[in-house]
Amino acid sequence: MAKQLFTREQARAKDQELISGGIPGYELMTRAGEAAVQCLEAKWPDAKRMVIFCGLGNNAGDGYVIARICVLAGHDVLVIQVGSTEKLSGDALTAYQDAVAVGLIIKPWDVQEKYTADVFVDALLGTGLNQPIEGDILQVVYFLNSHNTSVLAVDIPTGLDANTGLPLGDAVRADVTVTFIVYKQGLFSGKAENYCGEVVLAKLV
Repeated sequence: MAKQLFTREQARAKDQELISGGIPGYELMTRAGEAAVQCLEAKWPDAKRMVIFCGLGNNAGDGYVIARICVLAGHDVLVIQVGSTEKLSGDALTAYQDAVAVGLIIKPWDVQEKYTADVFVDALLGTGLNQPIEGDILQVVYFLNSHNTSVLAVDIPTGLDANTGLPLGDAVRADVTVTFIVYKQGLFSGKAENYCGEVVLAKLV
């Protein structure tokens, strides 16, 4: 059966429908994080060390939920925060605070650092991106794409346009992309096949 694909605007409207229907935003974020961890553990059952790269929006909030769950499961987890945590707000801030409360190790991005892990998690930017990436985010994309370490992208690979499937400057080349609620058309159009790897849908409801 053909997949039903949604634009970023339609996907955002679906999110709001669920929230308006009585599922709090942080509950959706928690479910997204749980689904991502299930995907991670299914695809890489022997992985023990994860490095999770977080930005500043709700995609980062998903990353912090993933990190918290993995810490509680006994995994070796490091979060690399790209941008100041003082800019986190809303559900993403709550996810960050809950992760800190369980003893999560968080370090700022350092372009000189040699990060190693069994799996890297891309929780930098989500489907709202509509302009070329630059600065530290672009440097992290270069880093992730220069290693043989497996990459799990959260909702969409950072840098990929959710509508066109084209990289906005550059994009993370993921091995697996776990996307939430609905399929975004940018995961199956343009040059998406070069960046998304296997696409897994978690409906969350």
